[in-house]
Amino acid sequence: MFNTSHLDQHKRLFYLALPMILSNITVPLLGLVTTGLSAQSWLMG
Repeated sequence: MFNTSHLDQHKRLFYLALPMILSNITVPLLGLVTTGLSAQSWLMG
C-alpha cells in the first residue's frame, strides 16, 4: 500500500519537526515557572 521511501520521508520530516515542537511546548512552560518563581520571591521580599 505505502512504499518505504514515502514512509521514510515522513519519518525524516517528523524527526526534523520534533525538536521544534518540543521547544514550542517547553519554552512557554519554563516562562510560566520563571514568572511564578520571581513573583514568589517578590512577595517574600
